[in-house]
Amino acid sequence: MRRAVYCMIGICLTAASCSFEVSDNGKLDGFWQMKSVDTLSTGGSADLRLQELSWAFQGKALELRNAKVYHDDILMTFSHEGHVLSVSNPIRILRDSGDVVITDVEEIRHFGVNNLKEQFNIVTLNGSTMILQTDSLRLNFRKY
Repeated sequence: MRRAVYCMIGICLTAASCSFEVSDNGKLDGFWQMKSVDTLSTGGSADLRLQELSWAFQGKALELRNAKVYHDDILMTFSHEGHVLSVSNPIRILRDSGDVVITDVEEIRHFGVNNLKEQFNIVTLNGSTMILQTDSLRLNFRKY
């Protein structure tokens, strides 16, 4: 009888601890390193692997991070519908002094985002590669 009571308590605790939110972003979720950016009008390409720029998706939040620059973390909202990724509402994350809404697109251009509300066509999205494209840029990522 004692064993049955302990077993029931264990089952109840396990069930209660499993009530976490699950993201439905599929292969988009996780950390993506920017490898390169291609300028479509000129055919030029910039290798960004050493810049340590990344995008991280979780839930409905997108974090843009520059690992080389302290306080260069940006939080945005995103939606993913079919082959379209929309990002908007950029906020600079200042852990010590509060967050700041970004109103100047120049603060996020180095992440390949050229508008405060931007739509990307998803060219490729699989377990290791993501390619996003606008009318002017193609962003190439690898998952890590």
